[in-house]
Amino acid sequence: MRTVALITQKGGSGKSTLSASLAVAAQGARERVFLIDMDPQKSLATWAQNRSDDNLGVEAIYSSKLPRVMETLAASQISLTIIDTPAGLTLGSEAAMRAADLVLIPVRPTVFDIWASEATRRRARGGRLRSERAADALGVIVRRRVCRRSDPARHRRG
Repeated sequence: MRTVALITQKGGSGKSTLSASLAVAAQGARERVFLIDMDPQKSLATWAQNRSDDNLGVEAIYSSKLPRVMETLAASQISLTIIDTPAGLTLGSEAAMRAADLVLIPVRPTVFDIWASEATRRRARGGRLRSERAADALGVIVRRRVCRRSDPARHRRG
């Protein structure tokens, strides 16, 4: 089983949205996916439950429960686990880093998001990931590219 954790200090970076998108794409590639929602907002768990997909498991948990859940999933037929974490470097994000093979850091193209992502990157690079090879398994995803063509002022009616 492979595990991907989406982690960053900044709220509103798109962790839950990316988690859902990755899950759907992975299912399309015939992966058996399980979602773990560690965010108190439970957006990902709510999305998955409303989706009513019997092939997509989801559980909203606290960080203290993560090791036991991961152990159970490792013994199952799940091939990919995606962990959605709350904003900040919390006990939940720390636990997710330790459980992950790959840490993805969603970042909007703003200076504040980039600054906030640095602490997450340093923490992940600091040897807190599960395996030796995971120390290099860190990705940054830039979200919401700014495009001049999407300028609302250019599309006014009138």
